[in-house]
Amino acid sequence: MKGIELCEGFYKEYGAPMLKNEFPDLEEIVAVGLCGSGSECFGFDDEISTDHDFEPGFCIFLPSEDVIDRKEAFALEIAYAKLPKRY
Repeated sequence: MKGIELCEGFYKEYGAPMLKNEFPDLEEIVAVGLCGSGSECFGFDDEISTDHDFEPGFCIFLPSEDVIDRKEAFALEIAYAKLPKRY
């Protein structure tokens, strides 16, 4: 399995339900993805050739503070931190 596939599965199993159940008002206004310069973003790693970023996770991109205030953004950050560390 490639790192990007690991992250996609993690999002589908844990991230999407978290957004839907805990933040239904945000579901339509946030973006979710994986970005960066690591090999997991380019599909170059797998369970045999892992690097320091071979772990489940995803990025949540928020609109400006006039759409989502800091309190709500912080609540989202806390909910993300509670997701399982292993997948």
